[in-house]
Amino acid sequence: MKLSQFIWLGDVDKHLDAPFVTNYKDITIGIYGGNTSSGANKNEDGALIWRSEDNSCEFIVILDAHNTAQSAELVIRSLESIMPEIYEGLLTCTEYLFETIRQLIVNLFSSHDFINQCKDIVGETSCLICVRKGPYLWWLNIGDCVLYLLHEELQKMGQFAMNQRNFYEWLGNQSAFNYGIPCYTTGLRELRPGKNMILMTTDGLLEFGESHYNNPRNIYECLKSQFESSLDTCVQELLTAVHVGKGRDSATIISWTIENNSPACYPSD
Repeated sequence: MKLSQFIWLGDVDKHLDAPFVTNYKDITIGIYGGNTSSGANKNEDGALIWRSEDNSCEFIVILDAHNTAQSAELVIRSLESIMPEIYEGLLTCTEYLFETIRQLIVNLFSSHDFINQCKDIVGETSCLICVRKGPYLWWLNIGDCVLYLLHEELQKMGQFAMNQRNFYEWLGNQSAFNYGIPCYTTGLRELRPGKNMILMTTDGLLEFGESHYNNPRNIYECLKSQFESSLDTCVQELLTAVHVGKGRDSATIISWTIENNSPACYPSD
């Protein structure tokens, strides 16, 4: 198994006033720096994508920094430094796969080297890390980015978001890993049979105007047309709504679909 890599930082490629959608290995990446008429003048989001060439797994990070993009850059650079260990973890097909990756990440962010580097940068970043291996979806979240697992069976039960937004929680100069016991959330879900849509986003999609997309059902209703059309088109529609709604904050979306042919858990009756 080989991994290929995509990296993007908003301070290099801002996309102010111009929602932009691109692809990497069948993963849709939507980027928008904000509406300048509302005061937007920078983009401090970031993304890191590793995907196996056989599409058996992904390791994806979405970042929402503030003050400067230094914290997002530091997190990406630090994760790259442990890529060989993460790669070895992804090769594992045991029940300890996700626990191994969790420990690698927590150890990294808790290390004296990382914490000392954080002291020298300006600003902080939310950080949402998602790993999909086979029919399983795992995540570790620090801050207020959101991961959605969108599937017809789940939406009938009113389930969309996998994690809750957590405020006053970052990596960087002020860090959730600086006060003794690290604070973060993590979880693991089984994909449903058939087509699963996975979407990660920063809060710029959720907080513009009347916060229409803060209701996850509205995100599902927009993206469910992907089954008949194009995921790129749907993500473009989401970001265009942010622009038309004069969203000031940058909005980044990473989304992809997984066809799950494995059996899943259902009630016995």
